[in-house]
Order: sequence, then structure tokens, then C-alpha cells
Amino acid sequence: MVEAVVVRCDRCGAHVAGLRSPEFTSGFYDMSAEPWSRYAEEGEQTVCDSCIQDDPRYQADYVPSVRNEDTPEAIEARHAREEGRRKLERERIAAARARWLKEHGSDT
Repeated sequence: MVEAVVVRCDRCGAHVAGLRSPEFTSGFYDMSAEPWSRYAEEGEQTVCDSCIQDDPRYQADYVPSVRNEDTPEAIEARHAREEGRRKLERERIAAARARWLKEHGSDT
């Protein structure tokens, strides 16, 4: 089940509106789950998107300019990975919606 939540970032203290389900979060990172736990500081459970984007460890893994992977091949591979992630996210959302509809009936 996907639920709308407001969480508090353990790094900066900001309140962040997002979505949470057993399969994913949106708007924030659950630092207790892989792969995000490798970027967690001690005691952190929830980190907002802004804080994780500023983390040098995260940048080294995910920000192209930090990785220095701006070759055409690297950019094409990155776009393919991103499209795969978007497709997976759409599939997860569709599955969560289908489960909700099964439990609650029509969405209208």
C-alpha cells in the first residue's frame, strides 16, 4: 500500500512530504535499506533528497561530473539505466495501485 507521509530528515531537520510503500519511497531516502544504508551516518533512518544529493559519497557514485563519466558511451549507458529505473518505478506504482484497487474497489 502506498501512503502519503511527512517525514523529518535526520540530517537537516526539514519536514518532507513524500510517499512510502513496502517497495519504495519517494521524496526521501530510507537509510535502513540497501543501497542507501551505505550513505547513512550513525543513527540516521530518514534523509531528504537535498541532503543525500549533497553527500560526497552519493555524488561519487551517482553524479556524472564527480565520476568524470561524460563520454558519449557513459551518457548513453546512464540514460538507459535511468530509463530502466523509471520503468521499474512505474511498474511498482502500477502494482501498488492494483493492490489498492483490489482492496478498496474502484478508484473513482
